[in-house]
Amino acid sequence: MDARTLKRVINEMRAYKTDHQNYRRMRFGWRIASSGYQMIDRDQQSTISKIISLRGKGLILQEICNYLNENNHKTPRKGQWHCSTVKKILDQNTRPNINL
Repeated sequence: MDARTLKRVINEMRAYKTDHQNYRRMRFGWRIASSGYQMIDRDQQSTISKIISLRGKGLILQEICNYLNENNHKTPRKGQWHCSTVKKILDQNTRPNINL
């Protein structure tokens, strides 16, 4: 990546609003470091792992939401967990099984 492109990317990342007013939010599990670079958010990554684990055990989306809410896992916007949020996180972090 050339210096001009890198500067543009860094400026866009620094422009990210932590109050979620920006429509281009960071994907759950990542955050912007003070240096302006993307970093893994370990707390959110552990929540993602828990969601995948619970789904693998056969829990439906509502049961996963109930578990996350009861055990005080933080949502992307610090509210309550909803089925649509859990589904989106599962879709982003699991690969589809393709049987050939």
